[in-house]
Amino acid sequence: MSPTSVLREQRTRDVLSERRPILTAMFSPKSVALIGASEKPGSVGRALLENLQSFRGGAFPINPIHWTLLGQKTFSTIRDAPENVDLAVIATPAATVPGIVAECATAGVKGAVIISAGSKKPGRLGQSLKSRFSSDAGRCGSLGRIALA
Repeated sequence: MSPTSVLREQRTRDVLSERRPILTAMFSPKSVALIGASEKPGSVGRALLENLQSFRGGAFPINPIHWTLLGQKTFSTIRDAPENVDLAVIATPAATVPGIVAECATAGVKGAVIISAGSKKPGRLGQSLKSRFSSDAGRCGSLGRIALA
């Protein structure tokens, strides 16, 4: 193997080893926070909360209004979760997402999945949301986004 090939292989290993903890947090988390958990029938927050009940790791519904949802204790903010959160699932209106991503980054959340509607709104609001999201997104280890109509 040539010295260039060895160096290239080492760089590839370095990149993969640096990203692996973030990918593990996204695809095999030990703890998950659901921001936007809800009991409202038919809501995304409720569907996600129901699915989270079968999760075997730490599951933390985040809702600043309710003390419990579907029998589970809730937490007002991501900072109130009793342990470090690997993955935040954000199911809130688009206008709230940039601030929540910033809170997740400050709390040390390794990855986030955003399930939200309205992030592609035309005009100033849409541009403002896109700009705010982009500036805070890099502070959180890894992000995935699902835009609903």
